[in-house]
Amino acid sequence: MIRKKERWLDKKNNIDKLIFGVFVCCVLLLITDFFYEKHSQVFVESWFGFYCFYGFIICCVVVFGCKLMRKLLMRREDFYDN
Repeated sequence: MIRKKERWLDKKNNIDKLIFGVFVCCVLLLITDFFYEKHSQVFVESWFGFYCFYGFIICCVVVFGCKLMRKLLMRREDFYDN
């Protein structure tokens, strides 16, 4: 029996640390929105955290859109065999 080498992402503790690190980076980037002057072309761009929330919403749209496309485009496993 061949044993697989355990990788660092195989441990749940490391995944929790990674998610926490990404969360901290997102919060720090959101906080930096207070400290620079905005030169917006559209009035909504000047709102606090606009790009953060816009990016999150677009990411959710892409993920759920891909789930819908998968249901529409997916074929049976033996589709090309018949």
